[in-house]
Amino acid sequence: MFEINQGRLEVAGTLLNGSGGVIDLNRATALADGAWTNAAGARLLLGDARLTVSKGLTNAGQVLVTSGDSDVFGTVVNQKAGQILLSGQGTTTFYDAVELQAGSELRTSAGATAVFFGAVAQRSGALLTGTGHKYFEGGFSVGNSPGLGEDAGSVAFGLGNIYLAEIGGTTLGSGHDHYRVAGTLTLGGTLQLVSFAGFAGQAGQQFDLFDWGTLQGQFSTIDSSGLQLATGTTLDVSRLYTDGVIS
Repeated sequence: MFEINQGRLEVAGTLLNGSGGVIDLNRATALADGAWTNAAGARLLLGDARLTVSKGLTNAGQVLVTSGDSDVFGTVVNQKAGQILLSGQGTTTFYDAVELQAGSELRTSAGATAVFFGAVAQRSGALLTGTGHKYFEGGFSVGNSPGLGEDAGSVAFGLGNIYLAEIGGTTLGSGHDHYRVAGTLTLGGTLQLVSFAGFAGQAGQQFDLFDWGTLQGQFSTIDSSGLQLATGTTLDVSRLYTDGVIS
């Protein structure tokens, strides 16, 4: 176990936290000018800490965050079976891009908060569990072009957020992106609609983009410039805020 308590850790080059390894940053600051890998079976503990990894953090083990507010600078890739668990009533802020791969888990427990200022990609099969709150400010997309994203908690899209919805057919979760939020979904920012693989919408087709427990707010902008439509057709968004459907 490697523990930094109220101190500062600087690492030159890459760092591998191997299976069984524990790095504990308790009210500490860690800076690395290379890449960090948290291997399967390893644990990285953040408690009221600041972690800066210039070439990104790859996690196949556990990143456990508790006790106060923590900041993560640098891209994060949560690989299959990797877990990022946020608990203890605190706020964890991610300042750069986050990719949640299939089979990985990001848990935001009750009372905990996650804030994302970079673009977040939730691949199909990635688990977003826990009943806490997530705030997306820098972009969010689901699936594997297209795909399905689900969240067990509550989610808010900030004013500067862009939610990307890819549309390549009428089948929910495979023909077009679909996002389900069990708690409250608060909409804001931009809904960006784009065609996938040259798809062009035809008259009478509909696309179920969202499901929610409770809905608040609306998108500031709906950008459909990247969505191809058949000649003579127009986009109908009249049901977007009632049942999540466009047609």
